[in-house]
Amino acid sequence: MPDSPLLDALKRAAGDPAARPEFYRQLLAAEVFVIGHTEPDDGGQAPAGTGQVSIAQWQNGDGEPVIPFFTDLEALQRAIDGDQNYLALPARSLFEITAGVGLVLNPRSDHGKEFYPEEIQSLLEHGTNSPPDVHHTEAGTGVLLGQPSEYPTVMVEALQRLLPDYPEVQAAWLCLMSEAGDSPRQSLLVGLGGTDLDDARRAAGSVIADTAPEGRAVDLIVISGDGEDHQLASYLRDETTPFYERRPPSTPTQDDGRPWWRRLLGGDRD
Repeated sequence: MPDSPLLDALKRAAGDPAARPEFYRQLLAAEVFVIGHTEPDDGGQAPAGTGQVSIAQWQNGDGEPVIPFFTDLEALQRAIDGDQNYLALPARSLFEITAGVGLVLNPRSDHGKEFYPEEIQSLLEHGTNSPPDVHHTEAGTGVLLGQPSEYPTVMVEALQRLLPDYPEVQAAWLCLMSEAGDSPRQSLLVGLGGTDLDDARRAAGSVIADTAPEGRAVDLIVISGDGEDHQLASYLRDETTPFYERRPPSTPTQDDGRPWWRRLLGGDRD
């Protein structure tokens, strides 16, 4: 039996950080399975879709309570012994009614993932596993820009695989930013060029959170190209080479009626 679309997305995400934003998108739109049952509010029999939901809890390796949930029935059946009641419900609803508790997807399977409460909250609020970290530079702070001595290859290559899925992104740049002042700070700076980049920015932020060099802060800015870009955007656009550029669509070659071998050799028409 072929994998469910959500399980297939989970497998891709496990091996490629660039595939994780799409997995989170599919997860939030998917129906998932939990071990549990519906309890009627009045002690009688609960009609379908009504009553209170009772969901099983397990313990993780640290002895903390977690709620198991599953991409499909096959994954659920592999994880349990004997017959147990189960429910199907939207993943977003599951996250909302279990707020504050950790969850684990597809336990006892080859492909699974543990979700922490903060991560679930970020998924509900932002659609990604990592909330955006807003950094403000104080007016008058000295900023030095250049290229990093240790290039973040893993992060850049993951972004290069991600960005073709977002046609609104025209280009992406990278540099190293050093801020002076009372609290000196150094970070990598990624710039995305294009318009209407909210979805692309969130996806790129998720990939960056998973692939940034250990201990290295990464800032993400949007370059609109409207002539009002600040110093950072101007440096990236004008003095660095993009690590990603969207290729323009190719123009199909018009068939002039000659046989393919005559077109190849440049022969005249018959």
